[in-house]
Amino acid sequence: MAHQNKFNFSEWLMQTPMPEGKRKIIQASVKLFAQRGYQATTTAAIAQEAGMSDATMFKYFKSKQALLDAIIMPLIEEMIPTLTANFADTLSEQSTSIDDLIAYFIADRYAFVEQNYQLVLILLNQLLVDSKLRSKVIMQLEPNLQKILQVLQRLLATDPQVAANWQASDVLQLIASQLLTQFICHRTLNLSTNDQQVNKLITLVQHALRP
Repeated sequence: MAHQNKFNFSEWLMQTPMPEGKRKIIQASVKLFAQRGYQATTTAAIAQEAGMSDATMFKYFKSKQALLDAIIMPLIEEMIPTLTANFADTLSEQSTSIDDLIAYFIADRYAFVEQNYQLVLILLNQLLVDSKLRSKVIMQLEPNLQKILQVLQRLLATDPQVAANWQASDVLQLIASQLLTQFICHRTLNLSTNDQQVNKLITLVQHALRP
C-alpha cells in the first residue's frame, strides 16, 4: 500500500506565504519548544535563536502564547482533519486484511511523526497540560476515528485467527500506545528508527491479536 499522507511541517512552513522574519521566529520557536518545552522557553531565547531583537519579534507576535498558537492551531484546525480524512479513506479503500491494515497504519503514522517530530513533541506536551486543547483535538479527530474503527472492526471479523475478545477500539489503542512508546523512547535517547525496527513493531502488534 502506498503512503498517501505525507506531510512535513518544515516544508509547509517554507511554502506558506509570510514575511521572512515571521518565518524565522516560528522556526526558532519550534526548535526551542521541542528542546526545552514551552514553559522553559523565554521570548528572549526565541529572539536570539531567530537572530533578531525582542522588539522585532513582538512586531509579529504579541506574546509567547500567540507564537504557540501559530504553530499548533494550523495543525489542529486544518491539517489534522484533512490528513486524518485522507488516512481513513486509504484504509477503507485499500486494506484487505487486518495484518495489511496494521502494517500500513504503523508504517504510515511512524513516518509522519518522524518527519514532524518537533511538532509532535510540542503538541504532546501541550495536550498533557491543556484540557481545552485535548477537547479540540478529539473533536477534530472524532468523525474520521469512527470511520477507522469501522474498517478495523470489519477486518477483525473476517480473520478467524484473531482472538474473539479483540475489539476495534482495543486494536487502535494498542497501535497508538506502541507507536507512542517507540517514538518517545527513541527521541529521549536520541536514537534513529530504521525499517527493520518498524517491521518488528508491526509484527509485535500482529502477533498480539492471535491467541
